[in-house]
Amino acid sequence: MRDQVSELRHAVELMERRGFKLIESSERSALMELANMKVMVVIPIKDYWSWLTIDDAVKEFMLDKVDSVIIISERPYYLADELNAAIEKANLLGKGLRAKVYPVYMGDVDGQLNFVLGTILVINYDKISNSIASDGPCPSCGEPMKLVFKHPFAAEDGQATEEIIICPKCSVRLHRIVRE
Repeated sequence: MRDQVSELRHAVELMERRGFKLIESSERSALMELANMKVMVVIPIKDYWSWLTIDDAVKEFMLDKVDSVIIISERPYYLADELNAAIEKANLLGKGLRAKVYPVYMGDVDGQLNFVLGTILVINYDKISNSIASDGPCPSCGEPMKLVFKHPFAAEDGQATEEIIICPKCSVRLHRIVRE
């Protein structure tokens, strides 16, 4: 099993294959960007957070600047709940944070991180949009759907193209990976 530093490096490499750019990094975190979307990837040292105030949490995770925080840990769900609670408290105090937190279990980084990245792309499609092509009919309402994001990348088993398709009428969002 990889240590935590190499696990972060592996996560950054996975995200770079999917089109993300590394903006800044430290031993335990990396700030990644895709178009206008920023994602913080964190591998905590401990199984609990050590911040003293909500402002410390906002500063440590750049919660006022990022769209998503991915926590990679042996106990990611507990840590994600704690960070979500801090975001809720900050919003009660008027901070207006919109960052979403996603847990990834360290024992399955490849599978879970790929799933989380798909979720993040679908939720933030408006920040990464690079296409306005038409696609097939919506499975919900039948209206024509719009292809809003298309990005080719090197998958583990060959080339693939990642696509985000939305329905402007009923807001259905689809994430599709097409193997070539």
